Parts: sequence; structure tokens; C-alpha cells
Amino acid sequence: MVDSHIFIPVDKRFRVSGKGGCYVKLIESTHKVRIRIPGRDSTQTRVYIVGEAANVKKARVHVLSLVRYAFSTLTHPGFIKYQMDFPRDKVGFLIGQRGSKIKNLQADTKCQILVPNSEERQLTIVGPSEGVAHARTIIERILNPPEEKISNQHNNRENVQPEYNAFDPCADEEDLGNDLNDYAYSRDDDTFNFA
Repeated sequence: MVDSHIFIPVDKRFRVSGKGGCYVKLIESTHKVRIRIPGRDSTQTRVYIVGEAANVKKARVHVLSLVRYAFSTLTHPGFIKYQMDFPRDKVGFLIGQRGSKIKNLQADTKCQILVPNSEERQLTIVGPSEGVAHARTIIERILNPPEEKISNQHNNRENVQPEYNAFDPCADEEDLGNDLNDYAYSRDDDTFNFA
């Protein structure tokens, strides 16, 4: 029997345990190990894995993956991980005001998006393959927004020829020809002229 330990920050402990301890139970039953996580109110950061050396090593890989990426191949079958460089100066564009943009993106794609911290430059997307592809497309648009097309109308105003529509209330009467005269009101005889 081997006793191994991993230091897990208190705020990342939920990633390892899963809802109702489901991830811990799955890792324990698959690798025939015992995982001891401190209680919910504890500030202790040490998590113990006890079992045969080879099994502890395999379980440790899954626990570390859960801590770092919020997924492991055992606990999240069918999920993939995609990493990409992401400049620190663009993080605000991805997160949005009060985290609204990243929360919506995660909800829409069913993916976990892990933003790089001050030491890292890698953004990690974890989730179903189609969700990861969709999230990646949106994130790449944030990094490389499409260039705005500026029409000649805005660049060169003297060459702009206005187009008037017969139904445009702001159109010049001369450009409308006799269209308005066909529906003119005559004050002299108090009648409408319908052509």
C-alpha cells in the first residue's frame, strides 16, 4: 500500500469531488484506491490517495487533471481539451462585464473555459467536441475581430448621389415628379384630386 498526497487549493476542491462526491467515487472504484478529501469547512489543502502504487499513480493523474482542467477522461467521457495562446490584454473582452460574456459562452457551448492566470498564456476549453469547436470559433473572433467595411458614402460625401423613393416622406418634390400632384388636396374647391 502506498500513501500519496496532492495539495489542492480549497477553491478547487469541488472539481475533484464532483456533485455528491461522484468523481471521487468513480476514481476510487475504477482504480481501487481510497481518496481522502478534507471536509467542506476545512482549510486543509492536502488530499490523500491510498492504494497499490500503480493504481495510486493512475488515480493521481485523474485527480490532477480535475484540479487543473475541471475534467478527466475517466470522469467526463467524450470530452476533449483544447488549448490555445491567449494574450492577457484580451482577457477582459472574453470575460465581459461581471463575467457575463464568458458565462453565456460556457452555457451556450456546454464547455468549461479556463482563462489563463498571470503566469500562463494558454486558454483551455474543455467539453464535448462540437461545443469546443463552437467556443473556439467565437474566441478566435474575439482575438481577430472582422475589419469594419467603410462604404464610399462615409468616406467621400461629395460623390454621394441621394436616392429618393416615391414613398420617402423626406424626398424632394421635384425628384418625385407629378406623383404628389396626383393626390393633392385643393383648398379652393375643398376636394381631393385622385388621378
